[in-house]
Amino acid sequence: MKNAVVVDAGLVAMWAIPESYTDKAFTLVNQWARGDTRLLAPCLILTEVTNAFYKRGDREEIYVATAIAALHIVMEFGIEIREEPGLHSRSIKLAHQLKRPTTAENDLNLNWIYYKRRFLEKKDE
Repeated sequence: MKNAVVVDAGLVAMWAIPESYTDKAFTLVNQWARGDTRLLAPCLILTEVTNAFYKRGDREEIYVATAIAALHIVMEFGIEIREEPGLHSRSIKLAHQLKRPTTAENDLNLNWIYYKRRFLEKKDE
């Protein structure tokens, strides 16, 4: 069985726009590539990465064109993006229960919990 890792937006963003830990981020992705490791991510990862690049552009750290190019670079890494069934319904219920003004934060939290748990459970099998 092929190994797999769940990647997060912060790590993935460093593959496209240099930051202080970019060298370590590239070391990881190169190890995974040599080990034929699948890269998995929850369905909201592109939204998170897009937002991170947008914020850097908004702070005038990068140009908008650079942010767009970086997003295209991220999409070239072959990350398997997975949709979680029922995520959005649970998010609405949770936002209502917690009296939150938006469901977006719930989507992110529920999505990461689901995939990290699922990945760890499969690894133990």
